[in-house]
Amino acid sequence: MKKITVLVTILLLSLITKSALAIEPFKVSDIQLRGVQRVDPSTVFAYLPIKAGTTITDGLIRDSVQSLYSSGLFSEVDISAQGTVLIVTLTERPFIASVSYSGNKELDTDTLKKIASEVGMLDGRVYDKAQIAQFEQAAKSVYLTRSLYDVKFNVVSSPIERNRVNLLIEIVEGDISRIQEIKILGNKLFSEKTILNEMKSKTPTWLSWLSKSDRYSKEKVNADIEQIRNFYLSKGFFEFAVESNQVTVSPDKKSVFLTLVLNEGDQYTVNTINFKGLPDNQLTEIKTVNTIKSGSLFNGETFNEMLGKVTSRLGELGYASAQINPVPNVLESSKQLDFDINIESGARSYVRKVNITGNSRTRDSVIRREVRQDEAAWYDAEKIRQSRDRIDRLGFFKDISVDVVNVEGKPDQVDLNFSVTEKPTGNINFGVGYNSTDKASLTAGIAQDNIFGSGNNINFNINTAKKSRTLALSATDPFYTDSGISRTLDLYTRVNTIQEGSTDRVKIDSRGGSLKYGVPFTESDVVYFGAGFEYTGLKTFAGAPARYAALETLIKGTTTYPLLTVGWGNDTRDSGLSPTKGTLKRANIEFGTGSEVSFAKTNLQYQTYYPLSKDFTLAGNVDLGYGVGLGGKKYPFFKNFYAGGIGSVRGYQANTLGELDGSDHIGGAKRLVMNTELSFPIPGTGKDRSAKLFAFIDGGYAWGESAKIKATDLRFSSGVGLNWLSPIGPLKFSYGVPLRKQASDKLQKFQFQIGTGF
Repeated sequence: MKKITVLVTILLLSLITKSALAIEPFKVSDIQLRGVQRVDPSTVFAYLPIKAGTTITDGLIRDSVQSLYSSGLFSEVDISAQGTVLIVTLTERPFIASVSYSGNKELDTDTLKKIASEVGMLDGRVYDKAQIAQFEQAAKSVYLTRSLYDVKFNVVSSPIERNRVNLLIEIVEGDISRIQEIKILGNKLFSEKTILNEMKSKTPTWLSWLSKSDRYSKEKVNADIEQIRNFYLSKGFFEFAVESNQVTVSPDKKSVFLTLVLNEGDQYTVNTINFKGLPDNQLTEIKTVNTIKSGSLFNGETFNEMLGKVTSRLGELGYASAQINPVPNVLESSKQLDFDINIESGARSYVRKVNITGNSRTRDSVIRREVRQDEAAWYDAEKIRQSRDRIDRLGFFKDISVDVVNVEGKPDQVDLNFSVTEKPTGNINFGVGYNSTDKASLTAGIAQDNIFGSGNNINFNINTAKKSRTLALSATDPFYTDSGISRTLDLYTRVNTIQEGSTDRVKIDSRGGSLKYGVPFTESDVVYFGAGFEYTGLKTFAGAPARYAALETLIKGTTTYPLLTVGWGNDTRDSGLSPTKGTLKRANIEFGTGSEVSFAKTNLQYQTYYPLSKDFTLAGNVDLGYGVGLGGKKYPFFKNFYAGGIGSVRGYQANTLGELDGSDHIGGAKRLVMNTELSFPIPGTGKDRSAKLFAFIDGGYAWGESAKIKATDLRFSSGVGLNWLSPIGPLKFSYGVPLRKQASDKLQKFQFQIGTGF
């Protein structure tokens, strides 16, 4: 048998090398290449171990043939000799001219191109069937994550001129494999329904087309197992384990059956938690973050939160590379746990450099001025967190990440890398409306929150409606001074007309401007001071209410008065676009002190955001407005507050909740608006925070100066909506249903808004 094997091997090698064994040893004087078209000759010589002056042997010929074959560039190799000249005749493999795809729906073409690129199946490369097989295997792995188990590929190769081929990858994706059954075995203390509620993998429901929760994927099930483990750990089951995860796919590959076998174990309480590895004075400080009491039921989530607080506190002390290793000691007889928290703090670190990447449009200085961690200063985790939140509150970026990188060879130094992903910060809106009163009207506006990447913002708005004509310009420089003092300039002209049917009753012409400065006092507190002026012209017509005519007489048709404003703001939200925690507090008072009118107008607002989980955020908002006349004068109605609409009480037309004058809603000197909102991601969108659904309950109303604020006057609504950080700016859509209404209320169930907030 051994002799036969050797003989076959010799025969094969002789076929490969053809005349290789017939060549007598000689010294090569020259080498000629034949059949080379697209491959560079230097590439051939790089694989050829024979050079001019080399003495040829049979072994060297075989090595040369094998080397040229191994390059993957040639389908045939023939080496012969003419005298002392070596002739290398090659047949090149075809090159790929183009790769196209058909039949793909679940995976877009860009994704397939990326997979092809990773295996080297690219235009201009050699056509290699091994790479085709690698592509199919890699693409199938991605399809499996989309619950497509029966995907098939057919590669059509079309030869063209110059030894090239066009490749068409025909894909038959097949049907989606859906989870038809999930069985939970081994559970004793918690029902199957309770455990299934912890999983994102679901059996089909009427909403599955949107959430895609009935699609099986190994990664999703692994995440579900981890979530079930966290659930049991939060209930004290320290030794909980998923003993098996069985997946069965039907013969037609359309149905998946999942069985999880659990071992719940016993519940444990915490006995002691001991911190080790630091000096006594630092251990005493670290112990203060531990709120877990001896005798309490072990809770894995609370325990990890405590470890996170320890890490944060060590970071605040300057230890950027601290390692925390909790070692449990299970007291089986008493079902208790002792923990030794071993801390390896390492050297105290300082920050060598702060690097900023990803900002192609926003100036580096705009981001860097929000960073509270200084270079060449001790590392401070709290300042880094503040820096990240302040950058996020700018509203210029979709995503922000901070990486701490150890400096090679410098154990006491780290670099901070802030990476941002920019989003469009300019909004353009344009609309045309028509009704029997205003006829055609135009609304338009432009807002740029980061003009020319400077961090400054500018807003311009115009409205040509007969009832409410507006032209307004606002510009803000958030860093007017290097110390962070902001400056805002406002200029506006507004003409409001109150009508009875189509007949004018009152026309109010207001023009003005102001200059306001914001002075930061702490990281989150800013005090505002401003001054300006306002001109108001009032003209009444036949049939106008008496109070308008009286005010017109008082001011003799026009009045000009200075405006003084004082305000305060406190913002601890973690994001200016999509906050999940923190608060926003504002207080502002405006004084108008003219000879004919004198008033004070106060606004108080409180917003809070509370994360119920990683996906759900509960938000609350209270907005209180109060105006009063000064010096015995009445509060001027043209400074009234208004309620109703998407920025106030959704489900009602804008500015229609308040006092009536004939058929017109004229607002009031007092206003109360309350909002509660629960937001959560759209099912199936993962970590994408650019679009979120929300459910809300709103309430509010506006009262006249002499009216009492009564709870019975409040209007309420509830509904659902969508927040979308679209390419043209933040959009909010809502559908609200009034819960308490009166016959005079004007409803508007569907509303939308460009901007943020409630």
